[in-house]
Amino acid sequence: MNQATKRFSAMFSKRSIPESISAQVVAAVCILLFLTASAPAATFNVNSFVDATDANAGNGVCETAAGNGTCTLRAAVQEANALAGIDTINLQAGITYFLSLAGSEDDGSLGDLDILDSVTIVGAGPDSTIVDGNGAVTGDRVFFTTDSTDLTPVSVATLNKQVQWLQRYSRVAFIVEG
Repeated sequence: MNQATKRFSAMFSKRSIPESISAQVVAAVCILLFLTASAPAATFNVNSFVDATDANAGNGVCETAAGNGTCTLRAAVQEANALAGIDTINLQAGITYFLSLAGSEDDGSLGDLDILDSVTIVGAGPDSTIVDGNGAVTGDRVFFTTDSTDLTPVSVATLNKQVQWLQRYSRVAFIVEG
């Protein structure tokens, strides 16, 4: 053991810190570790434009079948919903994501993408990354969220860009619900 290690060890040994303070420090560190471990934020990189569900929502792995590595937008939303924390979903540039699974439920597996937990969805801009609700097939909107989620600054910026796009292409019809 070198001199620096000996001095560091002596500073934090039971002989140099009263036992009650030592117990408090240990308890505080344990609580911090628990809080940090209980709400990790995950990042999901969508690598497929296909509309498919996650194989095992909540396991922290975005893939449509065990071991296939295919992460769809719907699967990423399902994973983000199942995990605590503000997760991030990265979409690819130059891709249009068409929703194609018709139906109605509240877990995001059919129809619209139900956002049930805080998430940041990042694309390459309104001219490059498009999520199409495909209303003729799904009969639904693109995203559905409850009033229990927060908009991050990145989400606000994305919504502002969408407003600008909609103003530029005013002949596009859309429905805002929720």
